Amino acid sequence: MKKIIIIGAGASGVMCAIKIKQKNPQSEILILEANKEPLKKLSATGNGRCNLSHKDIKISHYDGYLPSYVKELILSYDIQEEFKQLGLYTKYLGNLLYPMSEQALSVKKVLLENCRNLNIPIICNTEVTQIQYQDSYLIKTLKKTYDADCLVVSMGTPAGKLSGMYSRKDILSSLQIPFYDFIPSLTQMELVHPLPLKGIRIKGLFTLNNHQEKGELLFTDYGVSGIAIMQLSRFFKKDSILHIDMLPDMSIEEVAHALALSTLDIEEEGFVHPRLASYLHNLPGNKAEHLKNLVLPVCSIRGIPFAQVCKGGIDIRSLDQNFQSRKYPYLFFTGEILNITGDCGGYNLHFAFASASQAAQGIERIDKDDSY
Repeated sequence: MKKIIIIGAGASGVMCAIKIKQKNPQSEILILEANKEPLKKLSATGNGRCNLSHKDIKISHYDGYLPSYVKELILSYDIQEEFKQLGLYTKYLGNLLYPMSEQALSVKKVLLENCRNLNIPIICNTEVTQIQYQDSYLIKTLKKTYDADCLVVSMGTPAGKLSGMYSRKDILSSLQIPFYDFIPSLTQMELVHPLPLKGIRIKGLFTLNNHQEKGELLFTDYGVSGIAIMQLSRFFKKDSILHIDMLPDMSIEEVAHALALSTLDIEEEGFVHPRLASYLHNLPGNKAEHLKNLVLPVCSIRGIPFAQVCKGGIDIRSLDQNFQSRKYPYLFFTGEILNITGDCGGYNLHFAFASASQAAQGIERIDKDDSY
């Protein structure tokens, strides 16, 4: 039986280890994690409730090169059954899938308890600095060098301020595997002129470069945030303009008529937060137009440390249908380090777990073939 090392004790790495060990209890598996604790990002996802997946799993919610086998995996993966087998029950709140407890801690505890029961060790505070291949894999860390017959790279991306000192691209450089540079995705927008409305939330229809999202926006000291804004951030380009329709269910004529009938000193207070109403009231021009099409020039999107996920990573075309390298034997990649990103709403976690399960199946097939 091959010695297996998994780099990264995030959602994908931990799930992959569990699936391998379930299928072959004799497997020797070790997980290396750069952070001081495993599943750190998972603990914060979904505002601490852990949005695991989405009822509307469609390929249109994913970016990146998606060969047919990846599409089939995304659509067929049964995440509810997967977690049920691990002891965690889930439920939908609207279209979003959460643990029954609505607590990310429940997901973390279930995954780590399965690791303990299967005798899968996780070594934290162990940052990998380089990977080399010499008939087997040498995994160099700041503390020591490990060797493995089979290596699963589940390091994720540098999004969210959870990254170590060493870049993924540098760590993998000696292997010369096709790798796209990371860029922020699902992040906030910085405005040319931030509005003095920090903390104010509005619901509406938001448009950026002909792409639209309905949802909620949060004004910040640097610009705007919120799920709808993060979705639109993927379509940012130089000199972008954000258009805000605060009353998408009313025509501009209906809004103008309502404002004309208002007896309020600040007519806009009948529709929006008083601070926002006061700001809009003092703008020159058509009051109804400001409510239906507030125009905000965007200077940039926020960088990788503030992003939920990143575009970039391993080129999927360099891997087979089990996410094994076509160049190196027994080298697998899972989760966010692959150049596939999903929308907000559980799509990225869905793929992280699905790719982990598929890689585990690939490793199981190799073990069976080698036993003959």
